[in-house]
Amino acid sequence: MLKRSHLHGYEIVKELRDEFGIACEHANVYRSLRQLEAGGYIRSHWSAADDVGPATRIYELTDAGDGALREWSDALGEYRASLEKFFHMYHRLSAQ
Repeated sequence: MLKRSHLHGYEIVKELRDEFGIACEHANVYRSLRQLEAGGYIRSHWSAADDVGPATRIYELTDAGDGALREWSDALGEYRASLEKFFHMYHRLSAQ
């Protein structure tokens, strides 16, 4: 999500729910964001408060985070290919 756009924590929680069907506690998401920031994978800054509400912390992906995301995506792609081979073999054998 952060590769697509800069988001604040509430938006991340909302997108996790809306896009992936994942219900997360806000505290867990913010804890993960702090860990990712400490690892150098994301960075954050405070947005200026507007007339409607308080300032919010905006998160964005760093170059290191983009590289880690690419590596993770490649690894998951390989895992998915292995699972597809397994299911193909399983269904072929089950049909016999």
